[in-house]
Amino acid sequence: MKNSMNVQTICKRNETGTLDFYMTIKNNEIYLFTTKYFSYNIFKEYCNGKRIEDVFHNTKMYRHQKLKERIFRMAKYASYEYSLNLFEKNAIKERRHTDYDYEVA
Repeated sequence: MKNSMNVQTICKRNETGTLDFYMTIKNNEIYLFTTKYFSYNIFKEYCNGKRIEDVFHNTKMYRHQKLKERIFRMAKYASYEYSLNLFEKNAIKERRHTDYDYEVA
């Protein structure tokens, strides 16, 4: 992950008892997904925002791990859709790609 961007994952509670997850980048919110499963512990963990780098650490709690994997997958889709360089792998590929113009003798 690039450390220069302040990217956070937040969740908001709906009236129907579901959680909406968003990714915030420079005060812009990008919708990620809605989960039907409501847990107060998950809501408390993500309601004020959690840095995207901290989301990707593994946990032994099954539902938390599945949620983190889904956040990671949707963040990758959003970064591709909105042309954001959130992941270093994309930036490295762009840096490595150089066009060499050789003259043929």
